[in-house]
Amino acid sequence: MPTIEERLDKLEQIFLLGGIGAPGSTEADDRLNRLNHLMGTLLSNERIGALLIGTLQIGTVEIEDDAITAPKIVAGAITVGDLAAGTLTVAATLGTGGSLESAASGARIQIDEDEIAGYDSGNNKQFYIRASDGKGVFGGGDATIDDSGLHFSDTSYGDGIFWEGLTKKSKLEGLTHATDALLRITAEGTVDAVAIWDSESGFVEFNKGVRLWALTSDPSVSAGSMWYRSDQGEIRVEIGVTTYSLDMTAV
Repeated sequence: MPTIEERLDKLEQIFLLGGIGAPGSTEADDRLNRLNHLMGTLLSNERIGALLIGTLQIGTVEIEDDAITAPKIVAGAITVGDLAAGTLTVAATLGTGGSLESAASGARIQIDEDEIAGYDSGNNKQFYIRASDGKGVFGGGDATIDDSGLHFSDTSYGDGIFWEGLTKKSKLEGLTHATDALLRITAEGTVDAVAIWDSESGFVEFNKGVRLWALTSDPSVSAGSMWYRSDQGEIRVEIGVTTYSLDMTAV
C-alpha cells in the first residue's frame, strides 16, 4: 500500500500535469503548498478524521481482520449501547464500581468486583460466589461449598438439604445439642425429627418406631444386625456368631 508521501507525490504530478502550472511557477507552488497542508491535517499520523467518513459508510467488509489494534483506540473513545451477535473475546479486570447484569432488577445474574450472584424475582440473593476466597455461598450465608466439600454452619436450624416431593418435602440437617453433634431428618409439618443420629453417643432415635424389612431367609450379616423373618413370624438378631429369635407376645 502506498505511503502518504507517495500519494502526495502522485497528487503533485496530477496537479502539475493537469494544468495547475509549470513546475517551479508561483501558481503551482502555492497550490501544492495548500494541498500539502490540507492533506497533512486530514491524514495526521495516518488517521482519517471523522468529518471525512459519513455515518455507516465503512462496513465490516472494508475492515480486514486485526486491522484495528488497541494502540489505535483512545481510552474511553468507544461508547456502545448494543453489540451485534458474534464472538467477544476479552481479557480484562472488572474495576471498582463496574458490573454486568442480566437484568436491571428482579430475577437476574449479577457480576461485580466482589461476587457472582443470583437473585430471585423478589430481589433476594439466593446464591453467590465470593471473589475474596472463591467459595460458593447459599442458605442465607450459613452454607458454603469449596474444594473440601459442602459445609453448613450451626447458626440456624432452617438450613439443610431438602428433598422436594409432589406435596411434601423432607430435610436433612446437622446441629449440636449440648456437646453432641446430631444429624436430623425432619418431615415437613412435624415438630420433632423423624430420625436423629447422635454421632457422639452413637445411638439412632426414631419417633415413629423402627420398620424391619420382611425376609424369608436369614441374610449374611454382621454382629448386632436385626431382621424380621416373615415366614417364621419372628424377629431375629445376630449376636457374635449366633443368631437368636426374639419371643413375641401379642399386646
